Amino acid sequence: MKKWTKCKCRGVLLVLLLLCVSTIANAGSWTSIGLGTLNVYSVVIDPSNNQTIYAGGSTFSGTGGGLFKSSNGGSTWSSNMLTGTYVKALAIDPTSSQTIYAGTETYGVMKSINGGSSWTTLNSGSPTTNTFVESIAIDPINTKTIYCACSGISGEPNAGLFKSGDGGSSWAAIGFTGKSLDVISLAIDPRNSQTVYIGRNGSGGVYKSINGGGSWSSANNGIPLVTICYAIAIDPNNSQNIYAATDHGIYISTSAGSSWNIVSNGIPTNTHFVSILVDPTNSKNIYAGSVSSGVFRSTNGGNSWTTINNGLTGDIVESIAMSTNHTIYLGNDGGGVSKGIYPSISGTPATGVTVGNVYNFTPTTTDASSFSVSNMPPWANFNTSTGALTGTPASTNVGTSNNIVISAIDSTGTVSLAAFSITVALPM
Repeated sequence: MKKWTKCKCRGVLLVLLLLCVSTIANAGSWTSIGLGTLNVYSVVIDPSNNQTIYAGGSTFSGTGGGLFKSSNGGSTWSSNMLTGTYVKALAIDPTSSQTIYAGTETYGVMKSINGGSSWTTLNSGSPTTNTFVESIAIDPINTKTIYCACSGISGEPNAGLFKSGDGGSSWAAIGFTGKSLDVISLAIDPRNSQTVYIGRNGSGGVYKSINGGGSWSSANNGIPLVTICYAIAIDPNNSQNIYAATDHGIYISTSAGSSWNIVSNGIPTNTHFVSILVDPTNSKNIYAGSVSSGVFRSTNGGNSWTTINNGLTGDIVESIAMSTNHTIYLGNDGGGVSKGIYPSISGTPATGVTVGNVYNFTPTTTDASSFSVSNMPPWANFNTSTGALTGTPASTNVGTSNNIVISAIDSTGTVSLAAFSITVALPM
């Protein structure tokens, strides 16, 4: 199990769940939405239906837990779908969202092929006793290939990393198995699924495989070996950029793990982080959950951070999930699940226009109250209500305007598109 809390007075790990309230979360703040009697460890959102959410965890007393499902964005929740066990990890098949994998304390890995209505155990070749399944990752290219990371309870030997090539029917150990060799986090490169990263507890930090787990090498240049890596996130648009949430802070690599630097701008020294998420629509936006300071957000790719804790009911944020409509769900220690909507901006502006033709670009946004632009071309107009950049250049405007930045603004801050250029050319 994750070791940031070793005493039973905290239960075990607490993670994401989604509370039952019929109201939508206020823009720019968090609202509790249900399952407040559980410590939530994991929340996942159906990739084909952003109203369908699964949340797993344990009770505050540590005597049980389970798995719950909402079909309406957290307004109401099902009865417990997996009783008698902690549910610490969840993963949904990206190509078949009725297929769900759950990592438990009591039963090992379990699988449902009907949206959670029924479950089977998948433990051929994987440990089931004295083991927490900490993380599950599905190969995005071949979804029959699954990895699970395990930790041993109280130093028991059933720790390590396991892989299945047949949808979980059978498993094989692929490294770090044995006593005190806990693996607690996993991430697969979305652009090259043979590249896998793991985070370890204790003397380990981050390891990397470039052959689907066939062999491993340390990827700790810049990360102290005593670091516990609780979560790893890979930029879906540039897999050279990797983020590690650790007990010593957030580390960033821009070289696919070859070297790392710790973040210091806006984050107190030795802040303990346990969750991290890169916005899939704009990877400049990153969210990180801490043990004592709530949620941090960066809008510039991790260069600087601020807290966004308005309305948050717990300061230990174990899990972060984002739906396709840009709603964010948090799992809080002692606070159940919280839901929030924060500004986002995405889109790919055209970088060229011919004299006499109309240029028109409007970004895709959520929860923005206004927009701004810097380095706007002299021939263009800008709509501060929609973010639209429009105009018709004349022959006197031939040339390139550089470093144009469009930003979305709300009460919690500003998020921006990457800087771009527009070249005006004469007709052929």
